Amino acid sequence: WQERLAAIALVPLVLWFVYSIVRLGTSDPAAIGQWLANPLNAILMTSFLLAALFHSNLGLRVIVEDDVHAKALKLFTLTVLALLHVLLAICGVYAVLKFAFGA
Repeated sequence: WQERLAAIALVPLVLWFVYSIVRLGTSDPAAIGQWLANPLNAILMTSFLLAALFHSNLGLRVIVEDDVHAKALKLFTLTVLALLHVLLAICGVYAVLKFAFGA
């Protein structure tokens, strides 16, 4: 049920993200920083990032649990995936905050 909840949360966030990027129309870091300086955009970007990583972690977990049969390898893979997703979340939130606060 968590996968479905994450997928449902991602639908409006993906639509917002695509609309915003198309509307922004540039990859200039200064313009992105100004865009993320808007608190609503920073909050939605952080929500999109965390929901996408949560959904990714759940999906990969199911794949590993179904397809990896050696218990030690399964545990190792699940641990690495979880740590990788946490690391990506930390880096992503840091990047959004850095852009949002103009540092």
